[in-house]
Amino acid sequence: MALGTRKCPDGAGTDRCSVSTAWKRTVAVVGGVLQILWRIRLGWATGHALLVLTHIGRRTGKRYRTVLYVQRYADRTREATGISVWGDSQWFRNISVTPAAQVEIGRQRYQPRQRFLSTVEIVELEKRFRARHRIIAWGQAKLMGWPWPATEQQLRNLADGLRGVAFAPPGTSAAATRDQVGWTCR
Repeated sequence: MALGTRKCPDGAGTDRCSVSTAWKRTVAVVGGVLQILWRIRLGWATGHALLVLTHIGRRTGKRYRTVLYVQRYADRTREATGISVWGDSQWFRNISVTPAAQVEIGRQRYQPRQRFLSTVEIVELEKRFRARHRIIAWGQAKLMGWPWPATEQQLRNLADGLRGVAFAPPGTSAAATRDQVGWTCR
């Protein structure tokens, strides 16, 4: 699939939705500005809303840093969940081959244990996000060409094209991180 286009999540099959190149550039610029916060040691100011993921290039072996929006954060387990809205983005492909090298969130920095999310989990995250942040979610849906409002089937189709991962500090139990109690939807 060409850069900037994606299969429409509305179940139309062959229709394509175009994500403007300008929108992708804007996201890249904002991500670069946010990374400066971490370089000058002010990343803590974003609390648990954003994290910096350090990952290793699957072909180059180089270290990369990517700012991710935290869809969900569990205070009890410190698990942070992020979604790749571009589907199989470079950072997601990289951590699929070599686990994440480091996560920085709030004042914490650790080598995470990672868990890839199922389509069902991504649908639930999107539902919660849309319910709690209606204006932001509406804007995101319009910019990305996603359905708004969306039926259950449309959300499932959308989630099929997204990728998600949960990062937790080492030593937390997998059962505790899957437990929905204590989750804060950002």
